[in-house]
Amino acid sequence: MRAERPIGWRSRPWQGTLRCVWSLRSGRSGPVAVTGPVTPKSPSAAVLRLAVEGMSKVALTRWLLLGLGLVLSACAGGSASASDCDPIPGVRQGLCPIPVEDRSAAPVDRLETVADADEQVSLEDYGGRIVVVNFWASWCGPCRAEQPDLNDAYHAVPDDEVTFLGVNIEDSRPNAQAHAGEFDIPYPSLFDPANDYASRFEGVGPRTIPTTILIDAEGRVAARILGVTDQPELLGLAEAIAEGS
Repeated sequence: MRAERPIGWRSRPWQGTLRCVWSLRSGRSGPVAVTGPVTPKSPSAAVLRLAVEGMSKVALTRWLLLGLGLVLSACAGGSASASDCDPIPGVRQGLCPIPVEDRSAAPVDRLETVADADEQVSLEDYGGRIVVVNFWASWCGPCRAEQPDLNDAYHAVPDDEVTFLGVNIEDSRPNAQAHAGEFDIPYPSLFDPANDYASRFEGVGPRTIPTTILIDAEGRVAARILGVTDQPELLGLAEAIAEGS
């Protein structure tokens, strides 16, 4: 069930004495007691060792994929967004909303959904709201790793301010439907098997997913996340866009 009004998604609940980062044991967003420099003999290092030892293979995979995404994103400049903004809590360094004057309109083609070939959806249907557009495929391992956080972020924000839309690329409908059912994805996804629509977002394609693009309330591309993301990052960027657009 979606929030009917802001329920603290702008209050940055992940801030505090304990840094709210990727939870090593669960593979989910949560606080980890790493409050100082990590050296081989430091208490922080002991916490990390204990956490890693208790991780499941799935959680370890998700954590490593997130770390790899951060490294790759840093090497690539973080995003297509401007990188000269103040740090945003929960958001990787260098990842910022695109300045309003530099934003371009997002494609608004009307496509069939993964769930129903007779149903068509467009970004135009979400006018006046920030839209988190996630590009994914059932065969994409990192896409699977980040999906629980996308679901959590969707449920954490008020529907009248922020919503989500998936774009499934280079996939078969049965495989895409199975993926959506397995993860109980709570929002619709456009079906783009030939990658025609996705490629219009500055080259999104099979070698660049997962990619998540945030559209502002005016229908313009406001931020781009390359690689695996998580709930704090999505909420942090959405809040920054809402306050700055």
